[in-house]
Amino acid sequence: MPRPIFLPKRETWAHLWRWLALSSLVALLAGSASALFLVALDWATQSRESHRWLLWGLPLAGFAVGWVYLKVGQSVEGGNNLLIDEIHDPRQVVPLRMAPLILVSTVVSHLFGASVGREGTAVQMGGSLADQLTHLFKLGPPDRRALLMAGIAAGFAAVFGTPDVELVTESTAKSPESPYGESKLIGEWLLADVARAVQLAGGAPFRHTSLRYFNV
Repeated sequence: MPRPIFLPKRETWAHLWRWLALSSLVALLAGSASALFLVALDWATQSRESHRWLLWGLPLAGFAVGWVYLKVGQSVEGGNNLLIDEIHDPRQVVPLRMAPLILVSTVVSHLFGASVGREGTAVQMGGSLADQLTHLFKLGPPDRRALLMAGIAAGFAAVFGTPDVELVTESTAKSPESPYGESKLIGEWLLADVARAVQLAGGAPFRHTSLRYFNV
């Protein structure tokens, strides 16, 4: 006797379409913000390389970023920790100002030569932008928790880029999709150059192993 086909209830379909809409909006918000961030970051890097004198303005830039956060960013200065706290214990929606503040401060920091990360910026932008949908869709704590994690994941993934191949092997061409990935590839180049230099100097073979990063 054939088994009956399970047909989801109307509530199940409503829940499915709701989350499809939410995930699409989160992807659009986090992806667009990360794309803007990477373009701005590329501009900041090129500008700094073309105008080395900008390095002298690093102390002033650091003071300006700190002053801005002191005046208008105290509610979001927790950064990644604030997002994690809201996931574990949802209390209030993360202020929207987190996204533009971390975007501008990171770009300014890179422009003047500060060594700051990139993925943290994308995480904060993705999480804070996604959390703005909480009131719009009237989400409860469990759904808001899932929405925050989706926003964080979307921002983190967007800033790394997507490889052109499905399976990455040792023979896969090295073509980083982001400045972060390129910075990891530099380590491989350095090891290869050292091995070549040792060989040319007539020394013992220099053997090394590179553990390939997924975004290289």
